[in-house]
Amino acid sequence: MFQSISSSAATLHASCPRRPTSLSLAASRWLPVLVYALFTLVLSVLAAPMPASNDAPPVSLPTTKDIEDQANKLVADTIALGVILIVTGLLFTFAGMKMMRICLFLAGAYLFAGFAFGILQTVEPADGFGNRKAVYWGVGIAAALLGGALMVFFYKVGMFAIGAFGGYSLALWILALASGGLISGKTGQIIFIVVLALVGGIAMLYIEKHAVRICTAIGGAYFTMVGIDVFARTGFYNSTVAFLGGQSSTYTTSAKVYGMIAGYVVLAVLGIVVQYRTTRNSK
Repeated sequence: MFQSISSSAATLHASCPRRPTSLSLAASRWLPVLVYALFTLVLSVLAAPMPASNDAPPVSLPTTKDIEDQANKLVADTIALGVILIVTGLLFTFAGMKMMRICLFLAGAYLFAGFAFGILQTVEPADGFGNRKAVYWGVGIAAALLGGALMVFFYKVGMFAIGAFGGYSLALWILALASGGLISGKTGQIIFIVVLALVGGIAMLYIEKHAVRICTAIGGAYFTMVGIDVFARTGFYNSTVAFLGGQSSTYTTSAKVYGMIAGYVVLAVLGIVVQYRTTRNSK
Protein backbone atom coordinates (compact mmCIF):
# COMPACT_ATOMS: atom_id res chain seq x y z
CA MET A 1 0.00 0.00 0.00
CA PHE A 2 2.75 2.39 0.98
CA GLN A 3 4.61 1.56 -2.20
CA SER A 4 1.49 2.36 -4.19
CA ILE A 5 1.09 5.74 -2.50
CA SER A 6 4.79 6.57 -3.01
CA SER A 7 4.55 5.58 -6.67
CA SER A 8 1.46 7.77 -7.18
CA ALA A 9 3.12 10.74 -5.47
CA ALA A 10 6.23 10.38 -7.61
CA THR A 11 4.09 10.21 -10.76
CA LEU A 12 2.14 13.32 -9.73
CA HIS A 13 5.36 15.19 -8.92
CA ALA A 14 6.89 14.31 -12.30
CA SER A 15 3.75 15.38 -14.18
CA CYS A 16 3.54 18.80 -12.54
CA PRO A 17 5.21 21.59 -14.48
CA ARG A 18 8.20 23.14 -12.80
CA ARG A 19 7.74 26.63 -11.54
CA PRO A 20 10.17 29.28 -12.69
CA THR A 21 13.10 29.70 -10.37
CA SER A 22 13.83 33.00 -8.65
CA LEU A 23 16.78 33.41 -11.02
CA SER A 24 14.51 33.06 -14.06
CA LEU A 25 11.99 35.53 -12.63
CA ALA A 26 14.71 38.04 -11.84
CA ALA A 27 16.24 37.61 -15.28
CA SER A 28 12.90 38.24 -16.98
CA ARG A 29 12.68 41.60 -15.20
CA TRP A 30 16.14 42.97 -15.91
CA LEU A 31 16.67 41.40 -19.34
CA PRO A 32 14.80 44.06 -21.40
CA VAL A 33 16.66 46.78 -19.48
CA LEU A 34 20.01 45.14 -20.24
CA VAL A 35 19.21 44.81 -23.92
CA TYR A 36 18.01 48.42 -24.08
CA ALA A 37 21.27 49.60 -22.50
CA LEU A 38 23.38 47.33 -24.70
CA PHE A 39 21.97 48.47 -28.00
CA THR A 40 21.82 52.12 -26.97
CA LEU A 41 25.55 51.90 -26.32
CA VAL A 42 26.25 49.92 -29.49
CA LEU A 43 24.40 52.34 -31.70
CA SER A 44 25.77 55.43 -29.96
CA VAL A 45 29.30 54.26 -30.76
CA LEU A 46 28.66 52.91 -34.27
CA ALA A 47 26.36 55.74 -35.36
CA ALA A 48 28.73 58.60 -34.65
CA PRO A 49 27.80 61.85 -36.42
CA MET A 50 29.05 62.08 -40.00
CA PRO A 51 31.34 64.94 -40.98
CA ALA A 52 29.56 67.98 -42.32
CA SER A 53 29.67 68.61 -46.09
CA ASN A 54 31.41 71.57 -47.68
CA ASP A 55 28.06 73.23 -48.32
CA ALA A 56 27.01 73.12 -44.69
CA PRO A 57 26.46 76.48 -42.98
CA PRO A 58 29.27 77.69 -40.70
CA VAL A 59 28.96 76.72 -37.06
CA SER A 60 30.58 78.09 -33.95
CA LEU A 61 33.72 76.31 -32.79
CA PRO A 62 33.29 74.15 -29.68
CA THR A 63 34.93 75.25 -26.48
CA THR A 64 37.57 73.23 -24.67
CA LYS A 65 34.95 72.16 -22.12
CA ASP A 66 32.62 70.96 -24.89
CA ILE A 67 35.40 68.83 -26.37
CA GLU A 68 36.32 67.36 -22.97
CA ASP A 69 32.69 66.57 -22.13
CA GLN A 70 32.16 64.81 -25.48
CA ALA A 71 35.42 62.86 -25.11
CA ASN A 72 34.44 61.72 -21.61
CA LYS A 73 31.01 60.62 -22.84
CA LEU A 74 32.51 58.60 -25.71
CA VAL A 75 35.03 56.98 -23.39
CA ALA A 76 32.30 56.02 -20.89
CA ASP A 77 30.05 54.67 -23.67
CA THR A 78 32.90 52.65 -25.17
CA ILE A 79 33.95 51.15 -21.84
CA ALA A 80 30.37 50.15 -21.01
CA LEU A 81 29.92 48.71 -24.51
CA GLY A 82 33.05 46.58 -24.16
CA VAL A 83 32.07 45.29 -20.72
CA ILE A 84 28.53 44.35 -21.78
CA LEU A 85 29.75 42.58 -24.94
CA ILE A 86 32.26 40.59 -22.88
CA VAL A 87 29.73 39.65 -20.16
CA THR A 88 26.98 38.59 -22.56
CA GLY A 89 29.51 36.86 -24.81
CA LEU A 90 30.88 34.78 -21.93
CA LEU A 91 27.33 33.91 -20.89
CA PHE A 92 26.71 32.43 -24.33
CA THR A 93 30.12 30.75 -24.52
CA PHE A 94 30.05 28.85 -21.24
CA ALA A 95 26.37 28.71 -20.17
CA GLY A 96 24.42 28.84 -23.41
CA MET A 97 22.50 25.65 -22.76
CA LYS A 98 22.08 26.13 -19.01
CA MET A 99 20.61 29.64 -19.37
CA MET A 100 18.67 28.97 -22.54
CA ARG A 101 15.81 31.41 -21.95
CA ILE A 102 18.13 34.37 -21.48
CA CYS A 103 20.23 33.30 -24.46
CA LEU A 104 17.12 32.97 -26.61
CA PHE A 105 16.25 36.59 -25.89
CA LEU A 106 19.79 37.86 -26.46
CA ALA A 107 20.26 35.84 -29.67
CA GLY A 108 17.10 37.33 -31.16
CA ALA A 109 18.13 40.79 -30.01
CA TYR A 110 21.63 40.49 -31.50
CA LEU A 111 20.37 39.10 -34.81
CA PHE A 112 17.56 41.60 -35.33
CA ALA A 113 19.66 44.60 -34.28
CA GLY A 114 22.60 43.42 -36.40
CA PHE A 115 20.50 43.05 -39.53
CA ALA A 116 18.75 46.35 -38.82
CA PHE A 117 22.13 48.08 -38.54
CA GLY A 118 23.28 46.49 -41.81
CA ILE A 119 20.12 47.62 -43.61
CA LEU A 120 20.42 51.17 -42.27
CA GLN A 121 24.08 51.32 -43.36
CA THR A 122 23.10 50.13 -46.85
CA VAL A 123 20.17 52.50 -47.45
CA GLU A 124 21.63 55.56 -45.71
CA PRO A 125 22.16 58.45 -48.16
CA ALA A 126 25.67 59.84 -48.74
CA ASP A 127 24.98 62.91 -46.58
CA GLY A 128 23.50 60.82 -43.77
CA PHE A 129 20.04 60.73 -42.21
CA GLY A 130 18.60 63.97 -40.91
CA ASN A 131 18.85 62.85 -37.30
CA ARG A 132 21.28 59.96 -37.62
CA LYS A 133 21.64 58.90 -34.00
CA ALA A 134 17.90 59.01 -33.37
CA VAL A 135 17.27 56.83 -36.44
CA TYR A 136 19.89 54.26 -35.47
CA TRP A 137 18.87 54.17 -31.81
CA GLY A 138 15.15 53.94 -32.52
CA VAL A 139 15.37 51.28 -35.23
CA GLY A 140 18.10 49.27 -33.48
CA ILE A 141 16.47 49.14 -30.06
CA ALA A 142 13.03 48.39 -31.52
CA ALA A 143 14.51 45.58 -33.63
CA ALA A 144 16.42 44.15 -30.63
CA LEU A 145 13.39 44.09 -28.32
CA LEU A 146 11.15 42.69 -31.05
CA GLY A 147 13.66 39.99 -31.95
CA GLY A 148 14.25 39.02 -28.33
CA ALA A 149 10.54 38.82 -27.52
CA LEU A 150 9.76 36.73 -30.60
CA MET A 151 12.49 34.23 -29.79
CA VAL A 152 11.25 33.75 -26.21
CA PHE A 153 7.55 33.34 -27.08
CA PHE A 154 8.07 31.15 -30.15
CA TYR A 155 10.44 28.46 -28.93
CA LYS A 156 11.11 26.74 -32.27
CA VAL A 157 11.78 30.08 -33.93
CA GLY A 158 14.03 30.95 -31.01
CA MET A 159 16.03 27.74 -31.38
CA PHE A 160 16.41 28.48 -35.09
CA ALA A 161 17.69 31.94 -34.13
CA ILE A 162 20.27 30.44 -31.75
CA GLY A 163 21.59 28.34 -34.62
CA ALA A 164 21.49 31.31 -36.98
CA PHE A 165 23.36 33.35 -34.38
CA GLY A 166 26.17 30.80 -34.36
CA GLY A 167 26.35 30.63 -38.15
CA TYR A 168 26.19 34.41 -38.42
CA SER A 169 29.09 34.82 -35.97
CA LEU A 170 31.15 32.13 -37.70
CA ALA A 171 30.62 33.90 -41.04
CA LEU A 172 31.90 37.20 -39.61
CA TRP A 173 34.97 35.40 -38.24
CA ILE A 174 35.73 33.70 -41.58
CA LEU A 175 35.41 36.99 -43.44
CA ALA A 176 37.86 38.56 -40.96
CA LEU A 177 40.65 36.21 -42.09
CA ALA A 178 41.70 38.62 -44.86
CA SER A 179 41.90 42.40 -45.23
CA GLY A 180 38.68 43.75 -46.66
CA GLY A 181 37.07 40.35 -46.15
CA LEU A 182 37.89 36.84 -47.37
CA ILE A 183 35.07 37.38 -49.87
CA SER A 184 35.34 40.67 -51.75
CA GLY A 185 32.30 42.82 -52.42
CA LYS A 186 29.46 43.77 -50.08
CA THR A 187 26.88 41.65 -51.90
CA GLY A 188 28.99 38.50 -51.69
CA GLN A 189 29.71 39.11 -48.01
CA ILE A 190 26.05 39.61 -47.14
CA ILE A 191 25.04 36.46 -49.06
CA PHE A 192 27.75 34.49 -47.27
CA ILE A 193 26.57 35.71 -43.85
CA VAL A 194 22.93 34.88 -44.64
CA VAL A 195 23.79 31.40 -45.97
CA LEU A 196 25.83 30.42 -42.89
CA ALA A 197 23.12 31.84 -40.62
CA LEU A 198 20.55 29.63 -42.39
CA VAL A 199 22.84 26.59 -42.12
CA GLY A 200 23.17 27.14 -38.37
CA GLY A 201 19.43 27.58 -37.95
CA ILE A 202 18.56 24.45 -39.93
CA ALA A 203 21.17 22.42 -38.03
CA MET A 204 19.45 23.43 -34.79
CA LEU A 205 16.19 21.89 -35.98
CA TYR A 206 17.76 18.47 -36.64
CA ILE A 207 20.57 18.11 -34.07
CA GLU A 208 19.38 20.48 -31.36
CA LYS A 209 21.20 18.82 -28.46
CA HIS A 210 24.63 19.30 -30.04
CA ALA A 211 23.95 22.41 -32.11
CA VAL A 212 22.79 24.48 -29.14
CA ARG A 213 26.12 23.95 -27.35
CA ILE A 214 28.23 24.57 -30.44
CA CYS A 215 26.31 27.57 -31.77
CA THR A 216 26.12 29.41 -28.45
CA ALA A 217 29.85 28.84 -27.86
CA ILE A 218 30.75 30.02 -31.37
CA GLY A 219 28.52 33.10 -31.18
CA GLY A 220 29.47 33.98 -27.62
CA ALA A 221 33.21 33.65 -28.30
CA TYR A 222 32.95 36.02 -31.26
CA PHE A 223 31.20 38.79 -29.34
CA THR A 224 33.51 38.29 -26.37
CA MET A 225 36.51 38.94 -28.62
CA VAL A 226 34.78 41.97 -30.15
CA GLY A 227 34.24 43.30 -26.62
CA ILE A 228 37.89 42.68 -25.73
CA ASP A 229 38.98 44.54 -28.85
CA VAL A 230 37.00 47.59 -27.74
CA PHE A 231 39.84 47.94 -25.20
CA ALA A 232 42.72 46.25 -27.09
CA ARG A 233 42.08 48.27 -30.29
CA THR A 234 43.77 45.81 -32.64
CA GLY A 235 41.29 46.47 -35.44
CA PHE A 236 39.32 43.22 -35.12
CA TYR A 237 36.29 45.23 -33.97
CA ASN A 238 36.28 47.09 -37.30
CA SER A 239 35.52 43.86 -39.16
CA THR A 240 32.07 43.65 -37.57
CA VAL A 241 31.12 47.15 -38.69
CA ALA A 242 32.67 46.75 -42.16
CA PHE A 243 31.00 43.41 -42.97
CA LEU A 244 27.58 44.58 -41.79
CA GLY A 245 27.49 47.25 -44.47
CA GLY A 246 29.51 50.14 -43.03
CA GLN A 247 30.11 52.41 -46.01
CA SER A 248 32.96 54.37 -44.42
CA SER A 249 34.51 51.48 -42.46
CA THR A 250 37.64 49.65 -43.57
CA TYR A 251 39.15 46.46 -42.22
CA THR A 252 42.84 45.58 -42.40
CA THR A 253 44.49 42.52 -40.89
CA SER A 254 47.69 42.60 -38.86
CA ALA A 255 49.62 40.38 -36.46
CA LYS A 256 47.51 41.71 -33.58
CA VAL A 257 44.28 41.06 -35.46
CA TYR A 258 45.36 37.47 -36.19
CA GLY A 259 46.08 37.13 -32.49
CA MET A 260 42.44 38.04 -31.80
CA ILE A 261 41.30 35.60 -34.50
CA ALA A 262 43.31 32.80 -32.88
CA GLY A 263 41.98 33.78 -29.46
CA TYR A 264 38.46 33.38 -30.82
CA VAL A 265 39.17 29.78 -31.85
CA VAL A 266 40.62 28.92 -28.43
CA LEU A 267 37.69 30.52 -26.58
CA ALA A 268 35.08 28.84 -28.79
CA VAL A 269 36.65 25.40 -28.31
CA LEU A 270 36.87 25.94 -24.55
CA GLY A 271 33.21 26.97 -24.48
CA ILE A 272 32.13 23.85 -26.38
CA VAL A 273 34.14 21.56 -24.08
CA VAL A 274 32.84 23.24 -20.91
CA GLN A 275 29.23 23.11 -22.09
CA TYR A 276 29.45 19.41 -22.95
CA ARG A 277 30.94 18.65 -19.54
CA THR A 278 28.51 20.77 -17.49
CA THR A 279 25.39 19.64 -19.38
CA ARG A 280 26.35 16.01 -19.86
CA ASN A 281 23.11 14.74 -18.30
CA SER A 282 20.82 17.24 -20.04
CA LYS A 283 18.24 15.82 -22.39
